[in-house]
Amino acid sequence: MRKIIHFLALVVVLLASLPIGLQAQSALAIQQKMLASPKQTIAKAKPLKAEAKSIPYNENFNDTVKWKEWSQIDNQTWLSSSDQDVWQHYQWGGPDYKGAAVVYQNHAVGLNTWLISPGLSLKGGMTYRISFWFQCWFAPVHHVYLLTSPTDTVTGRIKVIDIVKESSITDNFSADVEIPSDGTYYLAFFDNTPYRHNETALSYSATIDDIKVEAVSNNALPTAPTGLTQVPGANGDTAMSLKWKNPTHSKKGEQLDFLNYAKIYIDGKDSVVLTDSVLPGRQMSWTDPKPTIGKHTYSVLVGNTAGDGDAASVNTYITRWRN
Repeated sequence: MRKIIHFLALVVVLLASLPIGLQAQSALAIQQKMLASPKQTIAKAKPLKAEAKSIPYNENFNDTVKWKEWSQIDNQTWLSSSDQDVWQHYQWGGPDYKGAAVVYQNHAVGLNTWLISPGLSLKGGMTYRISFWFQCWFAPVHHVYLLTSPTDTVTGRIKVIDIVKESSITDNFSADVEIPSDGTYYLAFFDNTPYRHNETALSYSATIDDIKVEAVSNNALPTAPTGLTQVPGANGDTAMSLKWKNPTHSKKGEQLDFLNYAKIYIDGKDSVVLTDSVLPGRQMSWTDPKPTIGKHTYSVLVGNTAGDGDAASVNTYITRWRN
């Protein structure tokens, strides 16, 4: 263990002393050796049987156990099964250097390789945002899809995003996808980059990390809450509570799929944000933890990923109860 730590420290020192371009090439050379190691964990060819994951779904590849839930399909039929370029778990990869999925052109041929997530439970009519970190050496030809089967890459697939660039890149990507019907879907990263290399024998590689799948609303801004009223304190206590009903439709008249938050303003400031169980049509209430005596205006609005909806307001006068 001490020898390994000493070796890694030496590599860091040496790389830090190189120009940026040489740092990248040296890092890739080290990566190449590690990826070629037989000790690297390889994704299973067939997916494990498991219940579909709920949303939001996050994968940073820091956990080698979760990595086993991923599968892959390699169509490099011109190579023997032992020589095919497969996706691997690289424990020092990614922006946080704690783990990533990596594929490397190791045999002087182009890629034709799929990396496929465990099943994801998605609802029809909902829009989901898929985001991830992607890095590659040399120009990529990379595609991301949602599949309806972990073994069928053609039937019913939904395009998420294409990453076709003219040079190496390191960037975060994001795309919104509307799902046609309820079901289990599989997020698939397909790399079919032709063989790319340079005079130093460095070849194309791609790294994926920080994958997120979250539900987002494709609705317009919500309308204002209804029935906003003040609730008097018990036995005349100095108190201020509110109750209201969340809207069910957007300002465009669309049915709201969901809401993300409710905001409460006191005299136009001091915003309080509620995020628990903020659902369309739900009856909600809130109590001011520090009411102050005097005339005040309380306003309530709800919002989604499109932004804040219209506000409903109520004017009130808080006084100290006297016996």
